[in-house]
Amino acid sequence: MFFNKDIDLHFYTNLDYVHKFAPVKTGNDTKPTWFNRIRPRKVLDFTAMSKKTLKSCPGIQEYHKRAIQIPLWSDLALEIGPKGSDVYKWTYSDCTSGIRVHPPEIINNYRSAEDFQHLLFQVPWAGISTESIDFLVCQPLWHSFNFPTISITQGILNFKDQRTCNAQAFITRTNKTQSILIPHGTPLLELLPLTEKRVKVHNHFVDDLEFQKIMSINPYTKFTGGHYYNRAIAKKCPIKSDTSA
Repeated sequence: MFFNKDIDLHFYTNLDYVHKFAPVKTGNDTKPTWFNRIRPRKVLDFTAMSKKTLKSCPGIQEYHKRAIQIPLWSDLALEIGPKGSDVYKWTYSDCTSGIRVHPPEIINNYRSAEDFQHLLFQVPWAGISTESIDFLVCQPLWHSFNFPTISITQGILNFKDQRTCNAQAFITRTNKTQSILIPHGTPLLELLPLTEKRVKVHNHFVDDLEFQKIMSINPYTKFTGGHYYNRAIAKKCPIKSDTSA
C-alpha cells in the first residue's frame, strides 16, 4: 500500500482573485457544460451503436477523471491581423497579466510571421509536486470549438524541478483580421499525469515574497539552456526551501 500513496500537486499564486475565481480544476469540474448536458441513450436493438452518445465513451470519461485544468483568470482580447501582415494586439481585463511574443526565428522560420502569431501566455500559478513525475501538457480540445485558429502546443512538465506552466499558443492568420475574446474561466491548459497513482491538487494563495521564493528555483541564469543548467546545479547542491509542499 505504501507504493500506492497519492501524489500531492500544489499550485501557488500571489493573486487573490486568481485563487478565488480561477482555481486549478480536476475531475468532473474539467468537463465542458455541453458535455454534462448530454443524456446517455439506452437502446436495446440493432440500432444501438448509431444512437450512442459521447457519455458512452470510456476514453473521454477516463481523460476527465485524470485531467488537471488551468482556466483563464481574466478576460483576454486578441486582435490578429490578416494573412500577409504581422499585426497583433492583446490586452487582459485585469491590466496586469503578461504575454511574451516569440518571433518566427524561435522555430527556425518554419512558418513566417505573415502566416501565424506565436504568443506565450504567462500563467500566474507555480506548481510543486511531492514526487518527480511528468505531466503531459494538452490543449483543452473539448472546450476549444469556439477558437478554431488557436493551437496550444504539447510538452512535458515536471513540477519537482520546474515551477512554471506557461502556454505556448500558435494563432493561424486568416484572410480577415480576427478579434478574439477569450472569456474568464475558459480552460487554457490541461495537464495529464503520466502515472497510475492518483494526483491530488491543492490551490494556495501566498504573498509576493513567498511566491518569489517558490519561483526562485527557475532563475534566468543563462540566455539559453537555463532549465537544464539550473537543474544540474541543484542536483550537486540541493536547494533548501522553507516552502512546504
